Amino acid sequence: MEYEEEDDFWNSLGGSTEAYNKAHVIARIELISRIAELENYQQLWDEWAANVGILEPILACERVWERLQELLGDNEYYRWRRHMEESEGDTSSVYVDVEDPDKAKVISTEVNGLIKTADAAADVLLARMNEVNNWDDSFIESIISLVKNDLHLPWSWVAYELFQLSIRIPGVRAKGEISIEIFWTEKIQYPAPELSFVFDPIPEETAEEQSSRFAREVSIYRDQVDAISSEIAVPAGQRRDPEKIAQYIGWMFRNRVLSESILGISEYEKDGKKRVIPVDRSHVRYGINQAVGLLGVAGQFWNDASEDDIALAKRFWVSTDGEGKT
Repeated sequence: MEYEEEDDFWNSLGGSTEAYNKAHVIARIELISRIAELENYQQLWDEWAANVGILEPILACERVWERLQELLGDNEYYRWRRHMEESEGDTSSVYVDVEDPDKAKVISTEVNGLIKTADAAADVLLARMNEVNNWDDSFIESIISLVKNDLHLPWSWVAYELFQLSIRIPGVRAKGEISIEIFWTEKIQYPAPELSFVFDPIPEETAEEQSSRFAREVSIYRDQVDAISSEIAVPAGQRRDPEKIAQYIGWMFRNRVLSESILGISEYEKDGKKRVIPVDRSHVRYGINQAVGLLGVAGQFWNDASEDDIALAKRFWVSTDGEGKT
């Protein structure tokens, strides 16, 4: 999953530095990616897709791409897919090194047939997606329930992002496209500066003169407000290691979502393989807290979110040293 930066995006977050806000984006991607891999989310999505009739054409497309990859080999398959994506569907040649002419003809026939099958499935998928005028409220409620009640995550933005991912899944699965994420945030509203504005009429002043004077004085006041607001800009801060962020999110996910113990995380990798050198449990706890702090930068919590979760998040992103550390 990748992301696009919106204008003024970083100032929409609550981190004490721009680097910390960017670290939140990495953490956000890691969290949503992990949730998308959960069996209960995939089952939820598949049930909805089957109900609206888009699951079968998606599976048909996936079967085509899997078979093409087998026929062409990884290198040629990915080269061809990249060309097709960059050329927006223009005709592309593929090369398969086959010594037997008869076998080459069979492969060529099968490749052409597979591409026609994928095109037909994509047409069915597009037609059915156009018939889905809106997403079933029950599906949206199920996502909210999954995030809030099953995963016990305190951030409402997770449900929003998961819903947005759900909308993109048909295209991603059918075409193998890169998922582009535009993250949802609520813009931070800073308090107004302590400036006053008074405008008094002048005797014998015409309406036109009064209007011009008012515009000049308002302009001066607005310049003062803008000057003070610009001083609130988020400082750059120190860049954080994306791999370390991913590791901390992984620990948090295993502990908070999958209910794995601190001891288990310190001694075992996520695939269950025992670590050669265990991670210190205090470092695991530190990493989990850092992950919670990063994810809390967006600031959208459920109305009944745990006060402890909110306090923990704020403790890490509202700090004195400008780096979100304690």
